[in-house]
Amino acid sequence: MKNKGFTLVELIVAFAIFSMLMATVAGLLPGFIKQYNYVQNSLQADKIGTTLLDLIESELSYARSIEIIDGGSEPDTVKYVNNNLVTIYLGVYKGNDALGISGADGSSLGKYTFAFVYPPYIYIDSDNNEKTTKCTVWGYTEKYYVKNIVENFKVTEMDESYRPNVYKVEFDLTRSDTSQIKHFERLFQCINQK
Repeated sequence: MKNKGFTLVELIVAFAIFSMLMATVAGLLPGFIKQYNYVQNSLQADKIGTTLLDLIESELSYARSIEIIDGGSEPDTVKYVNNNLVTIYLGVYKGNDALGISGADGSSLGKYTFAFVYPPYIYIDSDNNEKTTKCTVWGYTEKYYVKNIVENFKVTEMDESYRPNVYKVEFDLTRSDTSQIKHFERLFQCINQK
């Protein structure tokens, strides 16, 4: 009766081939992981960018007036009056007073926060008394953006020949840990503006 099995040489050859295959797979794995992370970051930026575009469009489409304050090399600021006749500033807070935020009012904002600033305004309460509101600031912080920061925020009024009261808003989302940049832009029409 003949014994069946592998010889030592056959086992060494099989182990060598298996080792080469595993080394090849291990060499490809970092590339796969990098590509997977790139796609995930891109999908995340798409969600955030689309949310911000939807928010900007919903705010500015019904504005009674829009004034674009050109930031030059800094992000633009948009001063608009909403349907309730409240003046609001919209822009990217970069740790300065570009949005009209002073002192403690902007202390909760981190840099590169996309912010809405409601300056103080006077109103009449239910008892017919004159009241003044405080400056109110709220924004989407870097924590919300999941390591994405808003840069190059620009708003442009399109040529009247295209269509009246049409604006283009654009910005970049830059991932702070990988420097991956995604550009967003959208056209919208301000329907209440004269």
